[in-house]
Amino acid sequence: MIGQLLVGLTLIAMTVVIHGSGLMLLSRWRKVDNVDPNAVSPTDLLDLGHALITVLALFALHALEIWLYAAFYALMDIMPDFYDALYFSTMTYSTLGFDDSGLDYQWRLVAAIESINGLILVGWSTAYFVGAVGAKRR
Repeated sequence: MIGQLLVGLTLIAMTVVIHGSGLMLLSRWRKVDNVDPNAVSPTDLLDLGHALITVLALFALHALEIWLYAAFYALMDIMPDFYDALYFSTMTYSTLGFDDSGLDYQWRLVAAIESINGLILVGWSTAYFVGAVGAKRR
């Protein structure tokens, strides 16, 4: 159990660094765009473009984090192949859930940790996106 917790904590730390770094870069881009939020209406195409780029960037961050977990599952031969590892990781990270009865007992805790990690990171992205859209409307 200690090994699973250490692996889980390591993966959490890695995904938080990825996510935080990505959000910092995205924030820098949003500040450099030199658009006066008061001069742009909320329905303006520029606002829609910024929202789209923000959503795509957030999606890319989550994809990278999912692939990190999938790479772990594949490297440890926890899943039969990378496709299954990626599918399992996506379902677990998104908290949609996946039948983990085929998962080796020694790795179930890592999958549970991934689910909680994904929930927190999706919440972080949601808060970031709401703040970014709200900042454009002010």
